[in-house]
Amino acid sequence: MRFKKNRAGLLIPILFLSGILGSGLLLSQCTPPDDPGDEDLELLLLAAISNASNLSVAGTWTDTADSNAAYTITNTAYTKHTVLGSGTPKTDYTMSIVSYDNNGIVIKVTGKQLDFAAWPTITEKTNSIYQRSRFAIFDANTIYRCDESFNKNSLAELDADTTAYTFDRNDPTKANGCGAGTWSKMTRR
Repeated sequence: MRFKKNRAGLLIPILFLSGILGSGLLLSQCTPPDDPGDEDLELLLLAAISNASNLSVAGTWTDTADSNAAYTITNTAYTKHTVLGSGTPKTDYTMSIVSYDNNGIVIKVTGKQLDFAAWPTITEKTNSIYQRSRFAIFDANTIYRCDESFNKNSLAELDADTTAYTFDRNDPTKANGCGAGTWSKMTRR
């Protein structure tokens, strides 16, 4: 590979800071072209860095429409914390993140289906379900969530559902903007 002098000095810090050296993503995810030019090198670095990035909506969030609900989102888990009624029972329902896409900000999760038959006691059923949620970042402390597809029996069934909703920045709480409902506003805790 050819590097211009000013770019060679930036290569190692960029790779180190993005965590690519430790994860090996540069080698496993990107195959360099035969004779990369400067633009090709920049594209390779951007692709490698985006593959190693953290989930853009990671954090702890409060659902502004439901003061009893909070969410903690990490690169591996999507947890809903709920306090029902006067504070009991409290449930923490964690679903595992199957995949995420920071470009469209889509998270696919799986977890046990909940059973509300013995309300107010909530139990987990034995079967797993799959769900896809789309997020829109409004500002540093506000995101919006749309559960596009849920209660699917398999990842294949979830992927076959091509439902996709577009966030309207000018009217974030637009009626029916997320299927039959609106996008849920969430604020950073």
